[in-house]
Amino acid sequence: MRHPLRAPRALLVLALAMALGLGLAAGPARAERVITQDGQYDPLSQEPFFRPWPADIDWLDVRHRTSLLTVRIAYHFDSGEWPGFTRTFVDTRRDRNGPEFEVRLTVRETATTRTTALKVFRLAPLPAGAAWIPPRSVSGPGIACSGMTTSLTGPTGDRSDLRVVNVPRRCLGSPGLLRVGVLTQGSDPAEPSRFEDYAPGGRNEVTGEGTFDWTTWLRRG
Repeated sequence: MRHPLRAPRALLVLALAMALGLGLAAGPARAERVITQDGQYDPLSQEPFFRPWPADIDWLDVRHRTSLLTVRIAYHFDSGEWPGFTRTFVDTRRDRNGPEFEVRLTVRETATTRTTALKVFRLAPLPAGAAWIPPRSVSGPGIACSGMTTSLTGPTGDRSDLRVVNVPRRCLGSPGLLRVGVLTQGSDPAEPSRFEDYAPGGRNEVTGEGTFDWTTWLRRG
């Protein structure tokens, strides 16, 4: 006579084996964090030719958390001036050309104070096959979304800076996957500036021309 528990136990083992098999077939999940070294500053050089631009992004750290997108941008400065805008473009759809959002950090500085403002803008879709390049500026009131925070480290006039931006995922449509690219600009984003730099793209240190690029796709952590 067959034991009454034997059949359910066999089914349990089969179900466990199937679950393990599916997990192996799916492979490991994508990393939810990426760090990109981007600095072109040469601290050993004393020649102006090697550092003709006052601001350079050293590294970029992006974390796609459970409820937040956190972007950390480290700069080096060759003068007491500061870039006025740090623009993070967020791509959330692989089936669409170009990013869906811009997260803009505006920094205003006087001799003794520094103020910041953080906004999220929704970007218009591009026609199929059109090449996307960062727009010089994006106008509009931005998306109303609570919970966004930002911080800056380094005293006014220091030669280094760390800018941190935290944006709730719901402000970006709660995407399962995303990637970002960062552009820093001077006080007027509509005009080319010596403050412009890209991460993870780069900038020609002689001509000043920049190349925009994206991080890898990051899955929600």
